Amino acid sequence: MPLEAGLFAYAAMANLALANPRHRKAPLPPVTFDTRGARAMGIALLAISILFAFTRFGAYQGAVAWIGMTSIAGVALVLLMSRWPRLALGLWLPATAIAALCLIG
Repeated sequence: MPLEAGLFAYAAMANLALANPRHRKAPLPPVTFDTRGARAMGIALLAISILFAFTRFGAYQGAVAWIGMTSIAGVALVLLMSRWPRLALGLWLPATAIAALCLIG
């Protein structure tokens, strides 16, 4: 099962969490944007995620797959942020890189 839509969704959720000032109180990962940049990157990554889900699975199954993968990505982010917030927020860049590598290969 192709997981690049889920990885892009995780990266989007992490960037949207970085856009919230409450989560910026934790030590930030080395690669971060300001609040506007993080919000824009999160929205862009969500759009990329839904685009790949629709192209991989078709319109009807793609919507269901995207909602499922986005939900799983959100749960993973919340569970990681409860214990290791810096790691959870810092994993957006490796998730994006792995998703891009999955698209190439």
